[in-house]
Amino acid sequence: MGTGLMHRLLSRQLRKLGLTDTSSPDAEQWGGLLQRISDTYQQADDDRYLLERSLQTSSDELQEMFQAQKASADGRLRALINTLPDLVFLLDEDGRYVDIIAGDEHELVQPSLELKGKLLADVMSSEQASFFMDVIHRALDTNTLQVVEYELIVQAGKRIFEGRVISTGLKVNDRQAVLFLARDVTELTKARNKLEHLATHDTLTGLPNRVLLDDRLHQAVSRTRRTGKKAAVILMDLDRFKHVNDSLGHTVGDELLKEVAHRLKRSCRIEDTVFRFGGDEFVIILEDLENASHAGQAAKHSLRAKERESKARSPR
Repeated sequence: MGTGLMHRLLSRQLRKLGLTDTSSPDAEQWGGLLQRISDTYQQADDDRYLLERSLQTSSDELQEMFQAQKASADGRLRALINTLPDLVFLLDEDGRYVDIIAGDEHELVQPSLELKGKLLADVMSSEQASFFMDVIHRALDTNTLQVVEYELIVQAGKRIFEGRVISTGLKVNDRQAVLFLARDVTELTKARNKLEHLATHDTLTGLPNRVLLDDRLHQAVSRTRRTGKKAAVILMDLDRFKHVNDSLGHTVGDELLKEVAHRLKRSCRIEDTVFRFGGDEFVIILEDLENASHAGQAAKHSLRAKERESKARSPR
């Protein structure tokens, strides 16, 4: 066999012993050759072991570094999400809580650790659970964002939430999943309702004002056309109201207006609406009347209530 076909390590060992691939070694040389070959294999094993250990150590260090960086990134992400005003839910198509991120646990129906793995139907009424399941299925079926407003009793009490539901395109345990973001809008809703009330109601008497009068008139006309029943509008003002203001002062005048408003409301049926049109002027819309005579009777009743208070407050 030519040395060109022999492994270079073996050729090197032969040369160290003064041998070639064609020479016949004596017993001593043969033993030396075998020892050198054995030492070479051992060195190769040692080198391979060191390489494998080095690779394993590097792999472990990289894995630890990756896990540390991932944990740090996850921690930063969760800390960031926890500062947001939204509650974040991952729900599957069956309405099962998969994951929950809540900055304020009191805004959950139960603590997050207790919620995980439960169904919506396990923690709320069947009616509410059905409502949310419809929203989830609409989000999955249409692949569009669903926005809903709802009331829910949570650990902190009754709250109003705005919910945004979108399909994630992910599957959890072979079930489709949605992302549900819920924001507490209780105070915002209260403020909005208060502003709407102030815009449509008189601040002194609490009665609907002329802004709401126009809307209610249109409703009354539509209702009469639909039902065939009658409706009537009564306009009235207070006799000598300017004299009361001038002689007794605006404070007494305001109290008179408030009391007249109270008595007019008390004299009307639940179907009727009393408005303060402005100043000492009031309007009453009477609905669901069988005939015109009923309007006259109601007008007389309201006038008597108004006159009793006006006489009681007028200066002698």
